[in-house]
Amino acid sequence: MSTKDWQEIDRQVKKELLVDIRLNNFLRSVFPNLIERRVFIGKCLKKLTTRRMLLRAQWYTEIADDMDKIRRNRPALKIVFLFGLAESIVKFRLKNKKIIMENGDKYNKKLKLWTKD
Repeated sequence: MSTKDWQEIDRQVKKELLVDIRLNNFLRSVFPNLIERRVFIGKCLKKLTTRRMLLRAQWYTEIADDMDKIRRNRPALKIVFLFGLAESIVKFRLKNKKIIMENGDKYNKKLKLWTKD
């Protein structure tokens, strides 16, 4: 396949994700307005890293929601799973970029700790 073919596939995947019902339902609690939700998804789809993070969060959350079907009466399992999700996203993010928190803290990869600016 040529580069143009892959670019066309990428465009089509992004177009499908914008209107994906499961992804929209996942974000509905954060963005009740459909237009705001699609703008957010569109921004996430611009970079491969943010696309992966968004989809990973959706997948892990859906699996955690279905844990009750797998293991009834085990709420601790769901909590552990959600912690795993958070850790997975943070590790993915740290591997690809340095994180700067809203309060200005930065993660130093060499020292493996948070520092103030």
